[in-house]
Amino acid sequence: MKMTKFSLQHQPDLSDVKVYERSPEICFQGSDSFAAKINPELTNIELEFVALSKTHQGSIYIQNVLANDPIQTNTILLPKIMENLYQLCFNEYGNHIIQYVINQFPFIVDYFFNLLSDNQNLLLFAIHQHSSWPLRILLKNNSIPPHLVVQINQNIVQIANSTTGNYVIQHILANPLCPDSIIDSLITNARELVFGKHASHLLEKLIYDDLINFNQILLLIKILLFTGIEQIIFENRYSCFVIEKCILKLFDKKENDRFDDEINLIMSTIKCEIDRSLIKYKNLAEGHDLSLLDTIQIQQIGSNPIRSFLTTLQTSKRKLSAKIKWINDIE
Repeated sequence: MKMTKFSLQHQPDLSDVKVYERSPEICFQGSDSFAAKINPELTNIELEFVALSKTHQGSIYIQNVLANDPIQTNTILLPKIMENLYQLCFNEYGNHIIQYVINQFPFIVDYFFNLLSDNQNLLLFAIHQHSSWPLRILLKNNSIPPHLVVQINQNIVQIANSTTGNYVIQHILANPLCPDSIIDSLITNARELVFGKHASHLLEKLIYDDLINFNQILLLIKILLFTGIEQIIFENRYSCFVIEKCILKLFDKKENDRFDDEINLIMSTIKCEIDRSLIKYKNLAEGHDLSLLDTIQIQQIGSNPIRSFLTTLQTSKRKLSAKIKWINDIE
């Protein structure tokens, strides 16, 4: 099937869109009150398809027909859906129709996978409020072909740092067949993700959902620390939370003493940097060279993220083997 390439010139305005964390409810039961308002005998679904797809009740009505009338589905609706695919995906109610057909008709899945192999199409669908929903359903419930995995990995930083794209990646991670390379790509690009309000949640998800093992957590910590301990812990609350969760999970997953020396070095390095940074930030907060910090950074000194992180270090210390002598008590 020939691949359609959508132009960025036709991309809807993204400046003032709402974002929903939960999928809009897809309802296609015949008894639904919205659909009942439409009289099939007075409705020409072929001529009125576009108008119907743009309303809540019209979208539900179309889904009813898709579910219950195979003749109209094959002769009228599926051709109409393919003809208006772009408009449906980027419409508030039309995208519900696309979500439904993705779950019901395999050829739509294949078509989308072919469509998304183009970087421009992938980014368009991932970053928009409405079109991202069909994409989430597609990537969560199907085995992702290798060529599309490559495209996702190549664009993962840009996708993850957008509000809706972040949820697209979360749905991929929720796929039981999630490719290992996507998880590896998130770890490899952690420095580009850890400071973002949305993208940092993906790193936390890797940890919370046990999607990465001990060695991967260790690698993630090293990548983040290489970025700069002061920047990670003191200057950004999102990165502070991520490194905190990494450390806690690291000790939870440590099964033997094999890595004690390596963990000891990491924690000692963090402790030394914290001591140095605390002195610097304390002096700045007392009025010395305040020009180096903006108001937000000053307010974060001694704030909950920092106190929480110091508590994490204390907790982690207690979890280490008694044979390890490391990191002085944190005041």
